[in-house]
Amino acid sequence: MKSRPCMQEPALVAGLCAVLVGALSVVTAVGAQQADNDAEEKEVLELGRQVVTGSRIRRIDVEEARPVVVITREDMELSGRESVADVLRNNPVNTLGSSRERSGNAWIGQATISVHGIGANRTLVLLDGRRMPRSPVTANQAVDLNIIPLAAVERVEILTDSASAIYGSDAIGGVVNIILRKDYEGMEVQASADRPTREGADAESGVLTLGGATNRGRFLFSADFRNKQHIASADRFYTLGTTGYEAGAAAYPNAPFPATWYAWEYADNVSSWGNTIWPHLLATPNCEQVVDPATGQRVLAGPYIAANGEEHCGFHYASSAWETTDLDRASVFLHADYELSPEHALRLQSIFSTQDVHGRFASPPGDIPLDEAAAAGLKRGFDFEVPYPELLPYTLRHRFAGMGNRDFEALLTLSETALLAYGSAGMFQYELEARHTRYDGREDSCCFPKAFTTLEYVSQGLYNPFDPLHPGNAGALAAIDANSTRDSRADFRSWSGNVSFDLFRAPGGRLGWAFGFDYFDEQYRDIYDPLSAGGDLLGRAGVSGRGERRIRALFGEALAPLLPDLELSAALRWDQYDDSAGSELSSYLSARYQPTGWLLLRASWGEGFRAGSMNNLYDGASLWLQTGFDLVKCRRDGVALSDCIEGEFPTYTGGNPALRPELSESYNLGVVVAWNSLTARADFWNVDLENGIGLPPLQGLIGLEFEGQCLGTGRIENTRYSGTPAAVVQCGSGSFLKRDPVAGTLLEADVFWDNTYRAQFRGFDLQLIYDLPTAGLGDFQFRAHAGTILRLRTRSRTAVEWSSGLGAVSGAAAAAGARPSDRSSMAIIWRYGDHTVSSYIHYVGGFGLPEAEFSISAHTEFDLFYQWSAPWDGLITVGVKNLTDEDPELGSFRTPLPQAYNLYGLDGRVLYASYRQSF
Repeated sequence: MKSRPCMQEPALVAGLCAVLVGALSVVTAVGAQQADNDAEEKEVLELGRQVVTGSRIRRIDVEEARPVVVITREDMELSGRESVADVLRNNPVNTLGSSRERSGNAWIGQATISVHGIGANRTLVLLDGRRMPRSPVTANQAVDLNIIPLAAVERVEILTDSASAIYGSDAIGGVVNIILRKDYEGMEVQASADRPTREGADAESGVLTLGGATNRGRFLFSADFRNKQHIASADRFYTLGTTGYEAGAAAYPNAPFPATWYAWEYADNVSSWGNTIWPHLLATPNCEQVVDPATGQRVLAGPYIAANGEEHCGFHYASSAWETTDLDRASVFLHADYELSPEHALRLQSIFSTQDVHGRFASPPGDIPLDEAAAAGLKRGFDFEVPYPELLPYTLRHRFAGMGNRDFEALLTLSETALLAYGSAGMFQYELEARHTRYDGREDSCCFPKAFTTLEYVSQGLYNPFDPLHPGNAGALAAIDANSTRDSRADFRSWSGNVSFDLFRAPGGRLGWAFGFDYFDEQYRDIYDPLSAGGDLLGRAGVSGRGERRIRALFGEALAPLLPDLELSAALRWDQYDDSAGSELSSYLSARYQPTGWLLLRASWGEGFRAGSMNNLYDGASLWLQTGFDLVKCRRDGVALSDCIEGEFPTYTGGNPALRPELSESYNLGVVVAWNSLTARADFWNVDLENGIGLPPLQGLIGLEFEGQCLGTGRIENTRYSGTPAAVVQCGSGSFLKRDPVAGTLLEADVFWDNTYRAQFRGFDLQLIYDLPTAGLGDFQFRAHAGTILRLRTRSRTAVEWSSGLGAVSGAAAAAGARPSDRSSMAIIWRYGDHTVSSYIHYVGGFGLPEAEFSISAHTEFDLFYQWSAPWDGLITVGVKNLTDEDPELGSFRTPLPQAYNLYGLDGRVLYASYRQSF
């Protein structure tokens, strides 16, 4: 496992190049002895050399020592996918799924990729080999794939190996390099449409492409749009849910009064925030009597018995909410090369993409504390007794149905401009680039009740929460209503350069070298309006944050063909951050051995890191109440641990400016067989992660203090929550427990982002390609790609044993949900003259979590497409996605829907048609 070296020594930076040269000096010596024998060896034409993902050394297009999955433009066109996110999310490297454009959550309109399930924040996304900034809408956690125009993409290369020694932070799980189009002459117009056979998700897109060349340069311009409609919760039976199930005469004999039905809240999309009395959960007596004056329809759902046996008066939010968003994207792309001389050229590249996103949540929920007068009002007119003293404070879990739906409107804008100088000088090939990328997000949403104003109106009798649509509430609703805003930006400026060349000779050929530098200036902000940030809006919350960082990096790489059939490569990269990430040195070694023309063996090893994202460092504090057993206090008071009573403690979460980076060590072992028309690639990979960034659980911190692993600071400071003086105990770099200096009572906790866990990931990838040409029946191609995760386990710093199983990979919560271990795809493509038929099978393995009492069946979808190249330079494509109209695999009532959405689409069967005309 990688350890933090002492990176403060200037000599280490100065010696970066010397390390690479020294490591391969013996190879150079051997090569010098054979220089005479190799003098007449035929040189490789430079025209055939290119840079591939995972290296900066130019070389011939050969199978690499590192595993790279390539998705070509033809692959994308044959698959009928119309966005970068759609192209990537079905690929088996996205084994555990990734977030998609769900409605109503903080990541509105965002889609991500997680290579091998190691995390979207540990998957580096490049645009033409250059780092893309993480979207501020994801709180600086991941790159938004939806904002990238597919029309501008030539191919996608996915490196399924760690690559921090080449690219720096985030490349722990792998690298996705989105390579843009550059060579095209003529004009091209394309239009396409998706038409699901169910409601929602209709989509249209259009593309205009122009390209040309002169004797001194070339250019390519494209403009495109894509619109996709939302899917409402009511449009799918599995998100609409039901109105419940008949309870039966003796279903729940302990209910305070007979419930009419019962519900599984996750599966039926019913929320207990309708009108439910808390803490002794009861439905309000008039739950069935609240109706909409305009329609006469019932407003609230219940009373019903929930899965845990509690009685609720709920709200069927699925009747008005959306599952996915409206997406309207438009973009333009320009690429131009100009030759200054035969050896030197300039390149200008610019992208402007804007996306309008609209999402919808049901009307806002909120907790309303009820005083004695309100309690009396609750009982007035009803034959009902509250089964606990009236003077005991209680709360109404209320739905502000009179305020209407919470609508979210976001305008997301990506702009990027890059100027690149490149060319050659003697044996050296160079690149110098300046790039500016900015991602802006502006979100406006309504309608939310102001917490303090709501309490005033309820206590004064001006708002009747027991009949939220009563006409008498109109004035109060107007007074308590508020809108919310969110303003986010990621501003990324980079200056980089590299030089590559061949120098010295080894028995297998010339040694390749590359050296360079990066300088990044990154600014981030995510600002909510004051009411949302202060927790003063019911049904809405947001944590504001802003930060800035600068990064300097030096890197070097060497490729040594030791023998004609054996080559080694090595890389070093030094990154220096001006924040708590400090300095990191990442190294990499790989070997490629090809004993015969049809067999290749490869192996690689590398160190990696991920600096905490700026929301991890700089987000403000937010309050929530956590429950836990104060073992320290119980031991102090002589209470047996078995008799320790659970309590509720004010807990603040937020950014930690002292956060250290995550560290990783990985290796990959692979074999490639190319026998006649068959190519098979198999790779075994392993990643070990230390210093995993997460929010530690309060109970875990109490356990650390109980075991003597926390430190008394000697400080006395007032708590945020109550202003009470407290003694501060530190547990980690960002976690503090605050106790009464005399009694030792836990008063408050600061649980900020910290390095809280270790993780291990292990898996196996297999790719097969078989080409079958025939004399009179056309050409067939068979492809298969499968990914299997063999190990995914985590261990928090407070735990002794590993938490095993395929669960969420966010720190100590790793066993919170299950994930599939297998994902695969298969394609059969038949080409006959101007006709092409392609069929695809997408498979997600079954999985389960016995302790949570649910299991999920395997999921299989079929796609079928036909393409005709017309003699007038037209290209017609028609097809069906999800031919058999498969639904997401929900398995049982206890399956969390958000988890399923990361794995499966909701569109159902989709008819697809596209026409492209070239001129």
